[in-house]
Amino acid sequence: MLRSPLVLKSTPTDSPDTDARYLSLALEQARTPPFGSTYPNPPVGCVIVSPDTDTILGAGHHPVAGWPHAEVFALFEVAGCVESGESAAVDVASNKPNQIVTDLLTEYQEQGSNMFTDCAKDATAYVTLEPCCHYGRTPPCAASLLQAGVKRVVVGCRDPNPKVDGGGFKLLTDAGVEVEIVDDPGCADVASNFLSRMNYIVAGQKLQSPPSEMGETLKTARAMAGELKRTNEIKTLSLAKGKIYGPKFLEELDMLLWKNDFVVVRDAGIKNKEAKEFGRNIVEEMVGVRVVQCVGHTITLYRPKQTQ
Repeated sequence: MLRSPLVLKSTPTDSPDTDARYLSLALEQARTPPFGSTYPNPPVGCVIVSPDTDTILGAGHHPVAGWPHAEVFALFEVAGCVESGESAAVDVASNKPNQIVTDLLTEYQEQGSNMFTDCAKDATAYVTLEPCCHYGRTPPCAASLLQAGVKRVVVGCRDPNPKVDGGGFKLLTDAGVEVEIVDDPGCADVASNFLSRMNYIVAGQKLQSPPSEMGETLKTARAMAGELKRTNEIKTLSLAKGKIYGPKFLEELDMLLWKNDFVVVRDAGIKNKEAKEFGRNIVEEMVGVRVVQCVGHTITLYRPKQTQ
C-alpha cells in the first residue's frame, strides 16, 4: 500500500499553476525522440526544478532502449556531467553520442545512483511516467532521484508494468519524498503503445489461459483476415527491399495492431520460407501477436482479444 504523502490529483492541461507548467515541459521532452526510437520502452520526459529560484536545473528524455531513462539524463545535467541532458539524449537517439556521454553510460551502470548524491537536494522532479524501481538494462530511476535528494516528484501517469506498478512511488514515499500523481491525458497519450502492451500483459496474467491461447481459432482468424483482404479493409505495413526492421517498424506495427485486429506485413526482399522465420521473429518481439498466414513475401498477423 502506498503511504502518504502520496497525493492523487488532476491538473487541467491549460492550468497556469507551476506543476502544470513544468509537467508540460517534461511532456515536451517525452515527445522529442523520433517515433519508435525507444521501443520497447516508452517515451518519457523529465524536468528537475530548483526549490529556491523556480528555475530548471536539468531536463532530459529517454532516447533509446538500453540507454538511461529520462530522469538520469536530467540528473546528468544537474550534476554537471553534461551541459544539456536534452542535447545528450538527442545525440544518443541520433546515434551520435560523444565519448563523454558514452563514458557516462558505463559509469552509471557501474555506480548507479551514487553518481548523483545530493546534486538535486530539495528539488522537484517532473516526470511523465512513474520512475522505475527495478534493475533492467540500467539501474532504477527512483533510486537515482532519491540519492539526488529530491524532495518532491510530480508524475503524469502511473506505469502498469508489473515490475513497476506503484513500486516506484512506494520507494520514494517510504523515504519521505512527496509524490503527486497527475492524471494527465498527454502523458498517457505519448506512452499509449507501451501502456497498451503492459495492460495486455497484466490482463493476461489475471486470466486462466495465457494470451497466446485466447481469441479466435487459427482457422477462424484466417477466414476473418481473408474477408478483410477481399474487401481491401486490412491494414498493410510494407518494408522496402533490403531494409532491416527495427524499433520504428515494431512501434508502428504495434500501433496498427492495437487499432486493428489484423495487419499484413509485406517485405519485398523475402520469400515464403524466409517470411515464416520473419514472422516468428516478430512474434518473439511483440506482446500477444500471432502469425495467421505466410504467403510469398507477406505475413498476416493478429493480436487475439482478451476475454474473461
